Amino acid sequence: MTKINIPPNIPLELIKKLFNLLSEAGESRLVGGCVRDIICGRISDDVDIATTALPEQVLKIFSEHNIKAIPTGIKHGTITGIFDQHILEITTLRKDVECFGRHAVVEFTDNWQEDASRRDFTINAMSMDLEGNIYDYFGGIDDLKNSLIRFVGVAEKRIQEDYLRILRYFRFYSYFGGNNIDRQSLTAVSKYAPQMATLSGERIRREMFKIIKNKYAYDTIKFMVGNGIWEHLNCEHPNLAKLCGYKFCSEALINLAAIIRSTSDPILNCRNIRLRWRLSNKEMTTLEMLCSKDYELNSNNDINAKKALYFLGKQSFLMQLKLKFVEEPNKDLSKLFELAENFITPVFPLSGKDVRKIGFEGKEIGKIILYATNAWINSNFSLKKEELLELVKTYYISRA
Repeated sequence: MTKINIPPNIPLELIKKLFNLLSEAGESRLVGGCVRDIICGRISDDVDIATTALPEQVLKIFSEHNIKAIPTGIKHGTITGIFDQHILEITTLRKDVECFGRHAVVEFTDNWQEDASRRDFTINAMSMDLEGNIYDYFGGIDDLKNSLIRFVGVAEKRIQEDYLRILRYFRFYSYFGGNNIDRQSLTAVSKYAPQMATLSGERIRREMFKIIKNKYAYDTIKFMVGNGIWEHLNCEHPNLAKLCGYKFCSEALINLAAIIRSTSDPILNCRNIRLRWRLSNKEMTTLEMLCSKDYELNSNNDINAKKALYFLGKQSFLMQLKLKFVEEPNKDLSKLFELAENFITPVFPLSGKDVRKIGFEGKEIGKIILYATNAWINSNFSLKKEELLELVKTYYISRA
């Protein structure tokens, strides 16, 4: 049996206390993703706990020790415990009696391997006690060493239980990359890819946002395109030749913009993705801003950069810079980042009322304000109100 040290980011003392309390009714272990991450040396976002204790026993123990308990999924054996600054989910071991896609009739069990067999991938099916002993029933440790993503048991069966596992397969590939491919798993995800149409947009968005910001994002996108998955995301195939030279960042929306901009019709693909992935209004506004126009951002043209900063605002300008860095990773943008950080937006001296007094009306006012604003920025914001009024008057006279 493999043994490993538990890292300091795991609240060990709290979990020891919890396990001691639950030992009155059964055995408890760390399970799933947190075990995978411990083995890989990654910091885990969640700590999942499984126990042979029945849900009613867990509730009784929590009540006796004044621990706040929320029966979040008690029908399926999950109790959430509130411990000062930590929230932990404790789930009783289960086995499936009947499966209806994502929904299953379960029966509680005290068999750890039986519970592990319900998991999606071998790397997520391990458990661990507080001595650091790893219980690996399906070869998850070896698969981690070989960067191999493999379904537990029969791949088709696992996928039919929840078609989101198609995208989860690629999400874990985007974590680990590598050339080791389990053919049974890949054949199954390709076969059932059309069933992604049954998934909600929110679930697709959540998985895809994780995929496109991971270490092997490009390799995964290429893998998805090559195996007939991407076409079921309601987006044209990206230009892989372009993406090959990109350096994706940790912000999913910026990476998504870069991917969409590599297609033949970015705005259409923006809208298609919004509908299918159920992007929020804020996300869609940002995405359209990033995809709709190329700003001439380079360190050699201070005025153009300031013009973009003024019209976009600091936050959107920084997002444009990050996008440019993704697409042109060898370009030195440090001066532009510095400009943005130190830029204080000046107040434009003219108003629509000033322009109206000169004689402009209706839609002309907006056009003249834009004309004057560009002249003001081109002067490095130095033109005063009187000078801008003279400029506008000259334009008015020349037009007459």
